[in-house]
Amino acid sequence: MAARPAAKKLAPDRLRVSVLGLALLLAWAGLGARLFEVQVVRASEFAEMGLGQRMTRKTLAPDRGTIFDREGEPLAMTVEARTIYAVPGLVTDPVYATQMVSAYTGKSVEPMRAAIEKGGNFAYLARQVDPDIAQMVLDLNLPGVFVLNEPKRVYPAASIVSHVIGFVDIDGKGLEGLEFKYDLHLTGTPGEVEFERDVSGTPIPQGELREIPAVPGDDVVTTIDLPLQFSAADACSRAMAASKAKGCWIVVLHAETGEILALAGAPRFDPVTRQSADGSGFSNFAVRGMYEPGSTQKLITMAT
Repeated sequence: MAARPAAKKLAPDRLRVSVLGLALLLAWAGLGARLFEVQVVRASEFAEMGLGQRMTRKTLAPDRGTIFDREGEPLAMTVEARTIYAVPGLVTDPVYATQMVSAYTGKSVEPMRAAIEKGGNFAYLARQVDPDIAQMVLDLNLPGVFVLNEPKRVYPAASIVSHVIGFVDIDGKGLEGLEFKYDLHLTGTPGEVEFERDVSGTPIPQGELREIPAVPGDDVVTTIDLPLQFSAADACSRAMAASKAKGCWIVVLHAETGEILALAGAPRFDPVTRQSADGSGFSNFAVRGMYEPGSTQKLITMAT
């Protein structure tokens, strides 16, 4: 019987090359399978996830309605302003950034730094500042510091008619006076904008953009006669100075219709700082004050 030939043995070098080649082949096969899964099987899922990471949504504040006197003179109105904010994770030097924003806006440094140190994706630094000042800050190119539009409430007649108009908070919500009474009508409906942004928060040109415009609030026309209101406020101030009284209130009514033509008080009240000249807060004694019943009954005698 013939002897069976001995089996060939692979040389060690060829064996290592074969094992390495097989390992690389399996790795490339696994990588190809993964790429097929990502780019074909789950392509739409990952595309949606990526878009979700790039998209950011912001609320568009509506312009608050204007309050007019009987002749169409504005007593309270909304103007364009800017708000400076930061993305804490992108701020490389919080101390320098807050000092520079403070230098231009006059705002305190500590609240800004505390807001940045809280972390998160958004931190207010200075709200409702002049557009020119905001642009100066923007021109500094501070990492992580950005600017957005935010309307601001102003009062052209200042303290002259503030006891009637009242005031709003920093977010534009009415807290006193007609601002509070007609807040639902004046507020309007917020809008919304959704857009693509890069890692620094900068909008991507020609990226996805979806916007629902804000609906402005309704205007309110009062029966106040502004020149008469000025006269009443001035008379109050002069009467207080002459008599050393603690307060003075004047209400002027239209004799035939009962319309309130003027309602003035002193000390005057600043709707921006929310303080009177003597440091006290908002008050409207003509509306909220308690009157002695005897004094109110005198009106019947006078009418008779």
